[in-house]
Amino acid sequence: MNAIGAQFFAGLNNAAPTAEQMSEYAEQQRPVREDAVASIVELNEPKSLEAGVKKFEAAVNADLDAVQADPSVAFAGDAFKTSHKVAKKIGLKACAGGRS
Repeated sequence: MNAIGAQFFAGLNNAAPTAEQMSEYAEQQRPVREDAVASIVELNEPKSLEAGVKKFEAAVNADLDAVQADPSVAFAGDAFKTSHKVAKKIGLKACAGGRS
């Protein structure tokens, strides 16, 4: 969880977030995740990983779009399940949602 998530959840005081709070959280998270993916893409991965990195980037963007369309999915389990699975497959353990 990043600093945005820590601050957000601390501010809830164990209460369920409102739709407005969920939307705000999703909006704050998107640029953080996009920047992280851009940093990975800019690493100039080996040719053998190019397709996997492109697939990971596409999966993250699709997951972000789904959260943006319905922010409640970010609070109902692993909203980034698809991109976590791709990250794990190509060896990006830190991007795999804590799953090794």
